[in-house]
Amino acid sequence: MKPQRDVRTFSVLRSALCALRSPPCYNPLMATILLVEDEAVLAETLRYNFQREGYEVLVASDGVQALDLARSEHPDLMVLDVMLPRLDGFSVCRMLRRESNMPILMLTARQDETDRIGGLELGADDYVVKPFSLGELLARIRAIMRRGRHEAQSPEREMLRGGEITLDTGSRRAWRGEEELMLA
Repeated sequence: MKPQRDVRTFSVLRSALCALRSPPCYNPLMATILLVEDEAVLAETLRYNFQREGYEVLVASDGVQALDLARSEHPDLMVLDVMLPRLDGFSVCRMLRRESNMPILMLTARQDETDRIGGLELGADDYVVKPFSLGELLARIRAIMRRGRHEAQSPEREMLRGGEITLDTGSRRAWRGEEELMLA
């Protein structure tokens, strides 16, 4: 009986520490993953498992939809297939890197070394080849999220305000009031 009480005590103490700590402890419930996958069964399986881990999940089935959702919803991480309809994953990664530093994990059947290197050189933070281990994929996502949280807390990230213009130097994004401005 005593070990159970210790586990509950530890859990309560951990929650209390999280509530008191500044900045707050990382909570995956506050993180959003944009899953870009055109294979419906795989997309649904991954969505289900990401949600079970506590992530909010947006799903896009092609590259154009992925860019639209990334720009409008500002997810914390993109899990990106390469072979997509309308716009391939390499192009999505290249275009997104021009305007955002959102972490990108490529999840694809393209396993050639040139593809893996190309994806990473375009700006992907990680590259996982199908078939894959779900446990390893989730661990890689958690690792990317931890790094992202650390970078978000770093002193280099700064919000500059002048009149009605706001500039986020960390993500290189700008707003006029509530409207996001497109930067070249």
